[in-house]
Amino acid sequence: MRKRIGLLVLSSLMVFMCVAVFLPLSFAIEDEAERYPTVDRAEAVDKEFVRAAPSIPTIFPKKFGKLEVDITASLIGGYDSNIELKRYDKDGSGFMQMNVGLYGKYPIGDIFLFKGSYELTSIKYFKNSDPDLLDNILGVSLDTKIAEGYTWFVNYYADFVRFPHDKIVNYTMNKIQTGMRQDITSWLYQKITYEFFNKHYPHWRTRNSGGILRTEKRDDNRNTISHQTGIYMGERIFIRADNRFFFNDSNEYYLDWFDYWSFKTRGSLTYLLTDKIYGVGSFAYMHTSFYKRGISDGDEDERDNLFIYSASVFYDVIKSVSLGLSFDYSKNYSNENMEQYEDFVVSGGVYCLF
Repeated sequence: MRKRIGLLVLSSLMVFMCVAVFLPLSFAIEDEAERYPTVDRAEAVDKEFVRAAPSIPTIFPKKFGKLEVDITASLIGGYDSNIELKRYDKDGSGFMQMNVGLYGKYPIGDIFLFKGSYELTSIKYFKNSDPDLLDNILGVSLDTKIAEGYTWFVNYYADFVRFPHDKIVNYTMNKIQTGMRQDITSWLYQKITYEFFNKHYPHWRTRNSGGILRTEKRDDNRNTISHQTGIYMGERIFIRADNRFFFNDSNEYYLDWFDYWSFKTRGSLTYLLTDKIYGVGSFAYMHTSFYKRGISDGDEDERDNLFIYSASVFYDVIKSVSLGLSFDYSKNYSNENMEQYEDFVVSGGVYCLF
């Protein structure tokens, strides 16, 4: 059953590679899952069981001895109603998005599984070129079966994010993850993960506490602890719950603008309507508390509460080609008047597995 659900929801996974877009002067939201709701939608899919989907007969050989390879590709078009996430003077734009992914896995005996990946995302906005994006991600991981039903994993990702028309926010991210997955029963699992990453901004000069520019470039460090639970109900329903708690620390000392803690909870439901049509719905809530970012009309520090609602429907034309249509709505409530906003994104596209 896992393999069947994993194959049907594969297409929504391929859009998870979008990354953060924000204007450096307005200090808008900078987490990729909140800037691009399609990221959040894809997080509803368990990557382990998706990658375990059965091989699809195509002209491309998927196995070379023990090595198994998948190639994914997608082309998505849509409309974003508020590309800069502003409360006033909203600016909407159509966009085109292209994704390509290469995934490989190689078992070593019955205990170890080595995996590697490369992912490319390109996004082009028609009306405003500032958010245009080119993102390259390299990943390697090692899964170790330490006991029946228990898997320990270590992952490393190098993420190279480029904004061709807004280079100051270019960054390179190095991310390390480790954790444990427990398959409690055939229909229930849980996973706990610790994650650390560093974002280095090579064109962003930091400022001291007085606002004077320094030669040192911006670096953000984040520590994250997350827990995930997945439930398979019968042959047609998959439910997933995620909870995440993290701290962000930056060497941008002016007003400690990027120092904060955040909690995010998310629930999603995948329902197979037929063998070819399925839907994915999700809800997410994220609270962010800034340590020293004062609001403009008071003496409080900024507090944000973000709500995201997503719904998608997919149709499998053939086993290796799917069509998808999605709608995402986000609303941010904040005690900082200028940080309140709402946004919706409508998108559709074709998703392929070779």
